[in-house]
Amino acid sequence: MRQALWCELGMYAQTVRSHDDVGGSCEGRAQEKEGSCDVDKKLLAEEEIKLTLENLNLLQVRLEELELEKSGRKEKHRQLMETLHALWVRTRAEEAEVEEFKKQHEGITQTILSGMESEIARLEEVKRAMMKELIEEVRESIRQVWDEMRLTEEERTHFAPAQQEIFTEQSLFAHEEYLTLTRERLAAMQPIIKLVDRKAFIHQEDEAMKEALADPNRLLGRGRGMAEQLKKEEKVRNMINKELPKLREKLRAAIVEFEEAYEMKFQLNGVRTLEDLDEEEKTISKAKEEARAKKGGKAGIPQTSATPRGPARSGGEGTPAEKPAPHSAISKLRSAASS
Repeated sequence: MRQALWCELGMYAQTVRSHDDVGGSCEGRAQEKEGSCDVDKKLLAEEEIKLTLENLNLLQVRLEELELEKSGRKEKHRQLMETLHALWVRTRAEEAEVEEFKKQHEGITQTILSGMESEIARLEEVKRAMMKELIEEVRESIRQVWDEMRLTEEERTHFAPAQQEIFTEQSLFAHEEYLTLTRERLAAMQPIIKLVDRKAFIHQEDEAMKEALADPNRLLGRGRGMAEQLKKEEKVRNMINKELPKLREKLRAAIVEFEEAYEMKFQLNGVRTLEDLDEEEKTISKAKEEARAKKGGKAGIPQTSATPRGPARSGGEGTPAEKPAPHSAISKLRSAASS
């Protein structure tokens, strides 16, 4: 047990008993190398240790110390390897070089751990030399996210580090942190952007249909082409009358939820989408009122000076007398209903 721990921790210089021992052996006469104490020295010198209670306690304490040392070194090895992986990615290290280094640094001896620390120091120097290039790469990623978020040029200037010619570790960290947060916000925006784009598509189809309906030659076509045109018009009407109202409702709810969660306005191309939606719904409401008023005007034609009151006299042979205005009958029905 003790020799296995010494071997793993590199705490003595091992000697190989025979060529058949693969990778060396922890057997044979051990010699002091690093980190040994009085108990280790006695064991290494193969001095006789009397089996007294005191000596057994000393051996137990030393065994626990070695186990603790082993656990600490394993954790340190894990942390160093984690740091190395991040630096290898950052400095674009060759995969073959990385694998070779990992193969040579699998143990937890002090020599191996020191070698890993030296590699970290070397890679940090490489990273500092590449700092401007690294920051510019992050900035390009940020610009791509901004494009997807449809930010204006003014909105993009709000992230000050991107406007500065400072290329330090702190600046790189600020860029990376901002990129992470911005990507999270874009992920929350994307479902809403899809709804906005869908609404815009339906409006485009509506405008295209209106232009087609205004074409006097529209119904001159025959055969399959005309049937396809009528089918498309029916599809657009369904989108406008059925899908669009539900889409607006869903869009409004999603925007309200986003603005409450992020405590900011949902904007695309500098325009707050909720305000744009409000204006659109006001326009639709106004158009409906005008349509109802126009329909009501056709149902009852008001009398004017050009419209004679009561039954008109015959204007001559073949000229029928005019009937009373239809709104008088509607008035009588309303009076009867109110009584």
